Amino acid sequence: MRKVLLAFALLSASASPALAQTGAWAEKLVKGSLTHDFGSVPRGGKITHQFPVTNIYAVPLEFTQIRVGCSRCMTAEAKPRVLKPQESGIIEVTIDTSLVSGQFSKPIYVTVGPQFISTATLNVTCNARADVVLNPGQFHFGVVPQGKKAIQTVDVEYAGSLDWRINKVEPDPGAPFDVTLEELYRNPPTARTPGKVGYRVAVTLKENAPAGQLRQELHLETNDPNSKIVNVALDATIQANLTATPSAVRLGAVKVGGELPQPMKIRVGGNRPFRILGVDGMGDGVTVDIPDQEAANHIVPIRFRPTQAGDVRKQLTFRTNMDGATVTVTVEATATP
Repeated sequence: MRKVLLAFALLSASASPALAQTGAWAEKLVKGSLTHDFGSVPRGGKITHQFPVTNIYAVPLEFTQIRVGCSRCMTAEAKPRVLKPQESGIIEVTIDTSLVSGQFSKPIYVTVGPQFISTATLNVTCNARADVVLNPGQFHFGVVPQGKKAIQTVDVEYAGSLDWRINKVEPDPGAPFDVTLEELYRNPPTARTPGKVGYRVAVTLKENAPAGQLRQELHLETNDPNSKIVNVALDATIQANLTATPSAVRLGAVKVGGELPQPMKIRVGGNRPFRILGVDGMGDGVTVDIPDQEAANHIVPIRFRPTQAGDVRKQLTFRTNMDGATVTVTVEATATP
């Protein structure tokens, strides 16, 4: 009966005082499994898993606290921190394998609130190998301008009794990068000493890589019968040549014949100075003040002067002299009688 009452309280939009509960209804926010096994992983790298979450309730929920079972070797973050009803996000968990060894299993406690409080328990496991080491621990490109090539390398070293080999490297299908594999040295094992093998894996980011966050894994296929695949994380932020911030704006409600008290201002920026040649998509009372100067960043006012009642949704496309680059901003507003 208590769970029924709690579910009813969550599904109602009415306000009520802060309420602490020990039930695990927060676990219902997680789509899929509450556990993740990374499997066998090399030492020296960082491995990341994203638990998808969705607010299935009728009230906004905030991730008020996230605690990890190993504060030294793990981090966890909610993205975003607040979920509106039916909004989705992730709980991103990262393990630094340079700080763990052997079998590893730790919980993550995710507390949701602040009005209704519950804690979901997640769990991650892995087997951090001591015989395979990555240096550095992953392919980390940082911020790369769109249209530019970038190269990162990772050295993979093995020490043990096998005549260890990397047979091939498999990126995810459609990955916007090329991969090359080079064997640096090989010292076969003897009766008294373990073998040592070194490889260099190079990743070249393609010029046509799309703008946005790139996060994938490279799968190194080896001849190890007990642990055939070595996964190496890769991340990059491809920065678009032209961006608009924010890319979607809500102007609110304005009476017919009136106008916004203050124009909504957005930033249109590029990786070099440019001029805005024009804006397509204006109308229904939505206008844009186009700057007449050349700059790397433009602060652009958007105005709303409706002439008839109704909802307005416009796609404003900013045309520039930056090799024909354009960027689009979505504008929504309501005109009231």
